[in-house]
Amino acid sequence: MAEDAISSMAPAVVLAFAAYALVRACFPRPLATSAASQPSSSLRYEADESALPSAELGGAVRKLKDHVVEDQVLSAGALLLRLQKTIAADPSAPAARAAARELAGCGVDVVKLCAKYAECKLALKKLLGEERDWKAVYSIAGIETCTRTDERGVLWVKTEGVVKGVQLHDLIATWREATLYPEWVPNCHASGIIKEFGRSEILMWFAMRFIPTIYTVVLGYGVDALDLGYLLIVGKSTKQSDWPDETFPKLSGLRLHFAGLQVLVEPVGPNEIRSCLVAALDNSETALPNWILDFIIKYLLGVLFYLQAKVAQKIRKQPEKSPHAKMIASKPAFYRDWICVKVDRYRLSKGWIK
Repeated sequence: MAEDAISSMAPAVVLAFAAYALVRACFPRPLATSAASQPSSSLRYEADESALPSAELGGAVRKLKDHVVEDQVLSAGALLLRLQKTIAADPSAPAARAAARELAGCGVDVVKLCAKYAECKLALKKLLGEERDWKAVYSIAGIETCTRTDERGVLWVKTEGVVKGVQLHDLIATWREATLYPEWVPNCHASGIIKEFGRSEILMWFAMRFIPTIYTVVLGYGVDALDLGYLLIVGKSTKQSDWPDETFPKLSGLRLHFAGLQVLVEPVGPNEIRSCLVAALDNSETALPNWILDFIIKYLLGVLFYLQAKVAQKIRKQPEKSPHAKMIASKPAFYRDWICVKVDRYRLSKGWIK
């Protein structure tokens, strides 16, 4: 199988180049664009950031807290701006003063929420196809990979397509369980979680076998935007100097730097999911060789959804052989009592389950 060709690469130089050539042979490079994998015309993000009617101030802070608890960053961020505008418009009004006091004491990190909200809006511009100067470079099983280079010289890679036979609960598990990346991410031989922040934000690392080893540490968080029809993952690479109180693994080799890493996951049917990943590869620090960049673009990011679908399908079809199924079973508070409730509520609203 093609995925076996990818995952079987050895660390030795000769085997690494032989495997690279084998993968190139196994995965052809048709450049035709598949209409099925293009951004859904119904997916747009236009937030209402206007001031709230004063009559709605009373329950707005409670609603804001609920959005934050449920990791609904887009809903929370937009509501926060509306709250702030309403309070600023007439700060001496009794309702505005009461709302300001409640907001100050509600425990929401306003600065962090505003930063995440801005990140998510910027990510959606990339993920929803507002930029048109992408060059197609790779295609497999209806999954298209394109690249573009921005004015700073940062290489952007976009991979998008529809996979079938996969349930959203299971796809979420493949992304979240970073310790299991060697099970499906091409050439990844080690990974781990440094720290978890709440239910949906993770500081993690992974390393890939090349000559030398390539590694990265990523801070990423999930966003529940199912009210808009999708989920988001937003992240970027980080360094030990940014986290003086945390212990990073001692990793040697070349550091892969993602200036941005964004994923949109859109359920389009009962067992059908459209995914889009956009990664910004800043090669200015490490100067990775072109052949490694070529591998990362085409045979890592380009086949990621294809291999991810195989692993996600195994969770249902062969749970006794699936490390992800075992991990899901070991975390009932997160999966059974939280994620599955969210997803099933959405599936019910679409008429996909009864």
